[in-house]
Amino acid sequence: MFCAKDRDMWEFVNTELEEDIAQLSSTAMHQIRMRRACGLIVLGVYLLVEKISLCRIRGELALCDSQSLFQVPKLPSYVTRVSLTNNYISEVNETSFAGQEQLETVYLGSQRTNTFVVRSNAFRGLSNLTYLDLGDMRGLVLEPGAFVGLTSLRNLALFHSGLDDSILQGEYLRPLESLETLDLYGNRIGRIRPALFFQNMTKLQEINLTLNAVGSICEGDLLGFRGKHFDLLKLSSVRLRDMTPDGINWTKCGNPFRNMSIRVLDLSGNGFGAENTRLFFKGTEGTSIHSLILSSNPMGRSIGLKEFLIWVNETNATLPSPKESLRCEFPENLLGVRLVDLNTDSCEEEDDEKLIAPLKLALFVASSTVLVLTVASGLAYARLRAPCFLFYKRALAWLVEGRRPKGTPRDGDAPVQEGLRYDAYLCFSNADFRWVERALLKRLDSQFSDRNLLRFCFEARDFVPGEDHVANIRDAIWRSRKTVCVISREFLNDGWCLEAFSLAQSRMLEELRDVLVVVVVGAIPHFRLMKYQPIRAFVQKREYLQWPEDSQDMEWFYNRLVLKILKEDKVRKQRDVELQNIN
Repeated sequence: MFCAKDRDMWEFVNTELEEDIAQLSSTAMHQIRMRRACGLIVLGVYLLVEKISLCRIRGELALCDSQSLFQVPKLPSYVTRVSLTNNYISEVNETSFAGQEQLETVYLGSQRTNTFVVRSNAFRGLSNLTYLDLGDMRGLVLEPGAFVGLTSLRNLALFHSGLDDSILQGEYLRPLESLETLDLYGNRIGRIRPALFFQNMTKLQEINLTLNAVGSICEGDLLGFRGKHFDLLKLSSVRLRDMTPDGINWTKCGNPFRNMSIRVLDLSGNGFGAENTRLFFKGTEGTSIHSLILSSNPMGRSIGLKEFLIWVNETNATLPSPKESLRCEFPENLLGVRLVDLNTDSCEEEDDEKLIAPLKLALFVASSTVLVLTVASGLAYARLRAPCFLFYKRALAWLVEGRRPKGTPRDGDAPVQEGLRYDAYLCFSNADFRWVERALLKRLDSQFSDRNLLRFCFEARDFVPGEDHVANIRDAIWRSRKTVCVISREFLNDGWCLEAFSLAQSRMLEELRDVLVVVVVGAIPHFRLMKYQPIRAFVQKREYLQWPEDSQDMEWFYNRLVLKILKEDKVRKQRDVELQNIN
């Protein structure tokens, strides 16, 4: 779909060509047609580049959020994660992700359309997809074969999408044999009746059904979950308005979690009073529930110590520890007394709020202090890390200079070793000379400024004219304490630079000393560095410096670079043969 800018360009090209056709004779029609064809090709290339440029590519991640897209754009083959939220995409079909088989994570939620339709086989080719977000849609419409082909999908987010009971009862989710987590938060599900194929989803461990207006859950409803183990089953704020002592026959309803095991069952915010809670425990006898969350239920206002003791003594539910081990924590006169030994007739009601008021105040003060310190630390790091680093350097220099005897050389004045002429050989592409001169030589080389500490060697100044170039490089490497390689896009295309890198790496392996320092400049994709074997071997096992994007980090970068040049480190001897898996 073209935008206004694209249409204007098309009209301009078309108008210019029509005027030329009207003015020229019929003998020039062939040339006119050729010009028209060239114009169309240029326009097509422009539109393609314009469309792709809407997405910000960061390594394997494509960020296409809020770009007013009306369809899924074509992406480079190395992109494995894409975010397409807050656009105007109203449909995905078989062609939407054609040629994108490498995708592993797709965020498609929060589209600004009234409906979002997922056609059958829309994701058929995405066999590597493990995470799919279709949440926060105004009206999500799924065709029966919407999820066909997603055999590796582990996480599916369908929250706030207006889905009804059919999402669980229908055949939509049958192809998702590897599904582990299912998020159905905030939909319109009124009855939880999963289809029987859920029993074949052996990896399904977490389901979130929070904020769905479910009337009740009885034994016959969850047949599809029989025999399953859930790490987390969230039924928070689903109301369960019919599951009251007067609204449902609990004997006929039965145990909804029969033949299931649940590590964490969340029933918070469902209006359970004391009587509902007793009926629930009675109805779920025999089910293994490790942790039960009943917060935000009003039973605390209607059940006291006496009622709790009666329930403890009469219930058949399995408690985390024997009831004989339950002891009083307050008030102080009953501290440590076993609950089974209490005489409920002598119990006096205590104002719990007054007792825990000091604890609440202490927790509030502590949490507020931690929050303020965390925010302040974040702001200080974001805005003041450069001044803080300069202050740290000056303070450290003052302490070190104050304790050093007079006449002792400073760390930066370490003499060059015998037989060495330079602190570092600076290897870079000739195309980067102006940048290197401005960014490194003027800040660090002693021949550019008397305040600088280091003596650099580089081709334009120190190589012997007329001598063999490899001999010049070898002489510069072996007569310098370290070799600093400034890796840029031009460096990777320069054969002499790559040869110098290999020679410096050979010296490092020969002397078993850390004599190679790598500085990566610019946004070079990681796969570009991995393309060259010597560089790949270095960056996989050694630390390298990245030219900072934020000016606040410049001083830290220069400090780290100087330390790496002056510091003598040993390296481990590398194995000559790299073992590989043989299939």
